[in-house]
Amino acid sequence: MRPRLAPMKAIQFAAKMGFITKDIWRNHLGSGKYSWNQEQWAELTKRGYFVPHPYPYARDVLIFNPLLKGTPLFERLTPVKHPYAWQIVHDEVLAKIIIEIKKSMMVSKWMCEAELERDGALEFCLKKESKQLKYPDAIIELKTANQNFRIALEVERTRKSLKRYRSTAFAYSDKSNISLIIFICENVATIDTISGVFQQVRFPLSKQPVGFGLISEWIKNPKQAVLVINKQKTSLENILAKLDRKLAS
Repeated sequence: MRPRLAPMKAIQFAAKMGFITKDIWRNHLGSGKYSWNQEQWAELTKRGYFVPHPYPYARDVLIFNPLLKGTPLFERLTPVKHPYAWQIVHDEVLAKIIIEIKKSMMVSKWMCEAELERDGALEFCLKKESKQLKYPDAIIELKTANQNFRIALEVERTRKSLKRYRSTAFAYSDKSNISLIIFICENVATIDTISGVFQQVRFPLSKQPVGFGLISEWIKNPKQAVLVINKQKTSLENILAKLDRKLAS
């Protein structure tokens, strides 16, 4: 079951995220004019790589064909489990941000939550007060002049409870292997809520920086999008440039 003209970029990405949407394909991973783009989208299922998401309301969402299990491609890529239908909107936002970071910056490695969980990456496991194990939405390692700069991404489309954010702050407090924690939020109110919680619990911000940005900006240009750290505006581009200058001096 090996399709010709396999869009490997999309296949590899879907293996790491667990799905691909028509919007991601059309605007980020596909190529060519609209008609060719549409034809290649149809080929993803015709050639046997993907099937529609099992939840009928998850329209234009494809997941790996379970019949591929045991094939050399499946064994090589080891696809993660597909998200539930209610997770797709959140995960699609995360996927688009990751794609744009990969396009505009030097990425040495990236893993989403499902991949971290699949691999049992305990060094990134967030042990919450409830003893529930969780991983960041994504871990991305960016290349600098002499070292990698590791960021943890958290996408917040809806505002959660204060208790949940306190638990998140507690879980991140001992993650010295993460250079920067970034919350990408739907609106300023959510940013204010999360940043307020991190200040209330006396999170060690001087040792473990926490940044905040808006989904509307980061989904377009994460390299130059506004990133607020300790009430100061900056960007990933500026942070890495300063780090390169520091390493060069």
